[in-house]
Amino acid sequence: MKKIGEYTLRGQVDHNVPKEIRLFDGSFSTGYRVVEFTIFAREVSLSDLQNFAAFLGTTPSMNAINWEWENQEQIAWSASSFDGNASGFTPGAFTQIDPENIIVEDLYVYLDSNLSSSANYFIKLEKYEITDWQGALALVKNNSQDV
Repeated sequence: MKKIGEYTLRGQVDHNVPKEIRLFDGSFSTGYRVVEFTIFAREVSLSDLQNFAAFLGTTPSMNAINWEWENQEQIAWSASSFDGNASGFTPGAFTQIDPENIIVEDLYVYLDSNLSSSANYFIKLEKYEITDWQGALALVKNNSQDV
């Protein structure tokens, strides 16, 4: 694999509404690797405790609440909290990324929040030139088929 670029994605995702991020460039000889993923509160003026749990998936039809590490469609997980009554916050208090992830088509951000609110996300990607067989293998894995 040859690295051919780096990209930063920032945005908002709503509670229980998957956010689609289009990555597919029409070629199965390029793929993206997630190297950073953070989720954090949008409303930092609230005095309520806000808890967020999010994951990145490779298909649009998943349960936004469950972290299923055995599911090949889930490739990164992040959780954070913010308490407006406290003096501190914990952005990215937990993040785990599958180091072998390669995304050939699109990416989806899923969020669960205790207040049913939206959150900010930050994702850093690396783009790679890959062989046809690496692209085919990644596509199979991204669609939750056994490899």
